[in-house]
Amino acid sequence: MIYSTNSVNKGEKIKPVYGYLINKEFTYSKFDIDYSNFKWESSDKNIFTVDNNGNITGVNGGSATLKVGIGSVIKEYQINVISKITGVSLNKTKLELSKGSSIKLDAIINPIDTTENKEVTWKSSDENIAIVDSSGLVTAKSTGEVVITVTTSNGLIDTCTITVTNQLKGDFSKNGEVKLDDAIIGLRKVFGYISSDDNDLAVGDLNNNGKLDLSDIIVLLRYIFGYIKNI
Repeated sequence: MIYSTNSVNKGEKIKPVYGYLINKEFTYSKFDIDYSNFKWESSDKNIFTVDNNGNITGVNGGSATLKVGIGSVIKEYQINVISKITGVSLNKTKLELSKGSSIKLDAIINPIDTTENKEVTWKSSDENIAIVDSSGLVTAKSTGEVVITVTTSNGLIDTCTITVTNQLKGDFSKNGEVKLDDAIIGLRKVFGYISSDDNDLAVGDLNNNGKLDLSDIIVLLRYIFGYIKNI
């Protein structure tokens, strides 16, 4: 290899080992050749760039081909740009869930072009209050406060604090009952007259389609007027 390594960190630079380049790869004596005669080319400048002296700079994570030539002799080398994980963030840092409901947390790995293992692990600080599966789906089991932690492959973490309440399904007014007032509140939330939050989704997603919409209010009304027995 004409470099001491074929890998470079994103944002860093490596220089060619000219003695190896001349004597080993192109079988020229270093006394008989001008280094500036070499031609350097990156197959993908979004991965790495190379200047006229063969200095490679990592741009984004990934792999691309380096072409080095002098005269009619051209050789190719794979260059790997390493983009390390610098952080992880959850889409929610604090929320409220009603007992028995579920919500999925999303972990965002930074940077998006990382070449490291993107798998994460999830942990609940108290599985008697809430559990979390390998996809980040949290299910509330009993009232209380719990911290959900996500950890990257290189040990970086982020957390979300969840308060589990006894709020009933469809109880938008949070008064312990499900009545016509709750359907009106839910309808206003659906049409944006009043703001909604993640707990509204947990309480109001009665058809389990992952969103709060008009069909949920219809289900709620059918329950309030006795057409269905459970929600």
